[in-house]
Amino acid sequence: AKLFQELFQYVDARKRYRPKKGKFEQLAKGAADTKPNSDVEVLSRKVVGNYDIAVVREKKAGSLNKWLTDEGYQSLENAEDVIGFYRKKGYVFACMKVTDVALKSGKPVELHPLRFTFETGGKDGIYFPMKMTGLQSEPFNVNLYVFYRYWLNDKLSKYGYVHRGFRLNYRDWDSSKCTPNGGKAWSAPQTDPFLGSMTKHIPTVAKFFQKRHPGKRYYLTNISAFGLNPADVRDWTDDLWMFPYYTNRSFVPYDARPDGPAADGWK
Repeated sequence: AKLFQELFQYVDARKRYRPKKGKFEQLAKGAADTKPNSDVEVLSRKVVGNYDIAVVREKKAGSLNKWLTDEGYQSLENAEDVIGFYRKKGYVFACMKVTDVALKSGKPVELHPLRFTFETGGKDGIYFPMKMTGLQSEPFNVNLYVFYRYWLNDKLSKYGYVHRGFRLNYRDWDSSKCTPNGGKAWSAPQTDPFLGSMTKHIPTVAKFFQKRHPGKRYYLTNISAFGLNPADVRDWTDDLWMFPYYTNRSFVPYDARPDGPAADGWK
């Protein structure tokens, strides 16, 4: 949780002093506990902190809800269109139970974050699954901290994230001491002319990058959306995809092309 606290404080500090110009723990590869020809394939099961997690793949329409009920999970009402969207893509579902937290009626419970890692199978797209969130009844907010080698397309073309209802809160920029378009050394912030003064405020973030992405360079982009209507998200032709800031406005991102993993979003 400290990752998000530090990133929030980092963005807040950068926004106050900005010049006028300018992948969760990987789930264990547990043995499948279902028959090979089962309508729901259980890929792994593991307890992670307060969560009991099963990663499954639905192989036949309507079978996931039956499996959820049989296994003691909450079923998904009126959700076959969304479940089918992911089944046809061959995607998997992470089904979670809270194991040892006493829930109090009408009061929220603080739970630790989960980290999921996965490959998109693409070349230049950043993927954030959201259509499942369209099954809830109340409007919701999303706050994303995205680390990528380059800036992200906001409104430069129809592939920008603003067309999904998101807006830019903050993104790293290049000062006069920085290498243009060189990214930032988040795994060694004390060596970076842009991050150096912030080193003491982001120790957990630095450790995260030292362990998982040592030596690599990224720009941080913080985007958010407020009051998203679940029905609107459910009607999206695909999930949220973000792409680099290609300066050529007519350039089609590789992953959004007909054979790319994000092609459904821009038919």
